[in-house]
Amino acid sequence: MSDSLIPPDYFEQQRAGGRRSGRMGCFGASALVLIVLMLLGAGMVFYFGMPLKQLFDKVVMAVGAGEFFKTKGSVSEHRDVILEILPTHGDVLEVASPMKTTEIFRKSDSRYGAWGWVYLGTATSEIRVPAVYRFHIKLSEMKKARLEDGVLTIEAPPAQPSLPVAIDTSGLEKKSDGTWLRFDSAQQLDELEKSITPELNARAARHLTTIRETARSDIQKFVQKWIVEAHPSYQSEVKAVRIVFPDEPLEIDKPEPVMPVP
Repeated sequence: MSDSLIPPDYFEQQRAGGRRSGRMGCFGASALVLIVLMLLGAGMVFYFGMPLKQLFDKVVMAVGAGEFFKTKGSVSEHRDVILEILPTHGDVLEVASPMKTTEIFRKSDSRYGAWGWVYLGTATSEIRVPAVYRFHIKLSEMKKARLEDGVLTIEAPPAQPSLPVAIDTSGLEKKSDGTWLRFDSAQQLDELEKSITPELNARAARHLTTIRETARSDIQKFVQKWIVEAHPSYQSEVKAVRIVFPDEPLEIDKPEPVMPVP
């Protein structure tokens, strides 16, 4: 039996334990420093991200974008693939065309995280684009006609939009606003751009009321020039041309516009 109260391996155990606790302490300190650096980085992005971008934009404007950025060896290539060519069979009369507009598309949504408890911000995207609408009627559907008291009354089919609606991409303007927590602003803008064509097609149908009277005038001029004036026998009988649409009465005594034949 040993006379000492201290176990023989006591100091070896203490030294080994000290080395383990030292390693754990260093690891904890490193993790804490890493977390602090991440928080500081996020704070700097939040507070200084936009000012730094604005400063960069001002520097570019000051020195001139054409001098600051230089492009060398640019190559442009244009190709087309014809998918389909459809004939009209001479049965289409274009009316009230072109109708030019500036179309505005806007989409905005708010997003929340943590099952709806954390507000991540609102992203808003907007696109402005010049559009050209065209409309037409089918000549083969102009079947009902009557001549009474020198007035040639013809029932014309309703105008239809010529689809798809054309857009002028050279005048297209896009912008997207959001917060630094909304990383999907670009995706939202892409989705809004893809919706332009179907939305314009729907808007074209709503413009039919707007172009109604212009379409009526175009059809009257067509009938006068290509039907009445082309037949000498009609010129002595037809004194005026009147166009009605299917939802209007065909009787002569109704107040639809009448175009005199010179």
